[in-house]
Amino acid sequence: MAGLERRSRSRLAFKVCDEISWIAEAAVKGVVGIFGGERREFTLALVEELCKENRDCVVVCCDQRFLQLGVRYSRFRVARLGVNASLNPFKPVGEVDPEDYAVMLVELLMELLDLDQLQARYLLRALRKLYEGERLDPSVEEVDDALLAVEAEITARELFKLEAVRGLLEELSTGGLAAVFSSCSPISEEELLSKPSILDLSQIPGARFKALAAALTLLKKLLLRRSLSFIMDEAAFVFSPGGRRTRKHCLLELLDGQAVRGGAVLLGLEPSEFSVDVYARCAVKVFTKPLSIGSGRNFNELTPPSLPLHSGEALVVSEGQQISLVRFKVRESLLTEEELAEELRIPREWLPRRTGRRSLLQRILGDRFLAEEAYKLLCFLRGNRAPYNGLKGFSNLPDQLFEGILRALLRHKLIASYFDDKGIRWFVVTDLGEQAADEYSEKRGGDG
Repeated sequence: MAGLERRSRSRLAFKVCDEISWIAEAAVKGVVGIFGGERREFTLALVEELCKENRDCVVVCCDQRFLQLGVRYSRFRVARLGVNASLNPFKPVGEVDPEDYAVMLVELLMELLDLDQLQARYLLRALRKLYEGERLDPSVEEVDDALLAVEAEITARELFKLEAVRGLLEELSTGGLAAVFSSCSPISEEELLSKPSILDLSQIPGARFKALAAALTLLKKLLLRRSLSFIMDEAAFVFSPGGRRTRKHCLLELLDGQAVRGGAVLLGLEPSEFSVDVYARCAVKVFTKPLSIGSGRNFNELTPPSLPLHSGEALVVSEGQQISLVRFKVRESLLTEEELAEELRIPREWLPRRTGRRSLLQRILGDRFLAEEAYKLLCFLRGNRAPYNGLKGFSNLPDQLFEGILRALLRHKLIASYFDDKGIRWFVVTDLGEQAADEYSEKRGGDG
């Protein structure tokens, strides 16, 4: 087996390189894609190289291994979104005109959260009302209130589309997401994105909201016009080929802008996780494991052969379509995640949330007793599914009250239902439902 590997390596025409400085140079002049099992280890080595050359970067990550850079290099500001930092989606940054920012933001939300043209128009109208009133740092709740004013201007047939946008805003203002997408951070967005930073997204629930945070970071960084490289872990969250809007024009424009203003590094497991347009923008491609069957499908460019790779080795396809075998070293951190957080002085608690606003359950149901009963149903469904009769038997409420609570929970997507092959209807709690239950639990001893 070892002899076969040696022969397969000897037949391939590639150069062996023990320096990754030329890849670091490419990473500040365009887009580099890094794929495979050791993609994070390679990226850590790449960032080390950038630091040696006094190149600054913003790292958006979901893996605590990147936090060790903050221990090793004091110029990195380490932020965990929702814990010691936050992003307000609706706050313009830099010198951009607020109305232009509103258009860019709405385009981003259309691509990432599947808003349609009509819903985008409602949200744009609400943001214009706020910005024209010189409210340039509106909370999610204030945007929701502005949408209520829009409601008077639309027809009854369009109302359900507006309610879907308000439902999205409810998600952003509930549970842990309320601390992520707000302006309550002790670190300003300008400070965070104008200097070398590591933004940890691991505390954000749900892939689509991780994608939103990562894309917002890229948008705001570009608007601040700082020439820092941008490194995105789990970039497939943002640049995947799936979804209704496969072209993702706004995201491609952001990527092109970043390529000019300091370069971008995108991490993914396989090339097929990315759209063809995004993959084609990766002038340099790094593979830290052999490609699996079909992973390079639909890509007409040169991809490296399935050569066995050892730990600390990568195959690199350069812009000139030359293949190189690169060896890299990573300094492993001996600190645990808890020790890293302690060393970097990251607080253990989440950022404070707005306490003056009632919980989502009480806002939906409008009554403390009904909110309490809804909370009990959500807790019952946690980790379980239940048929209609089982849920009704647990609640022990009169039929009319039970049906009203159930409809409200379904309408606001706190629970979901499905039918099995025997025609039995089952109910399950959603991620939003779990966040709403957590939020209600926190407020029970206070304003409920």
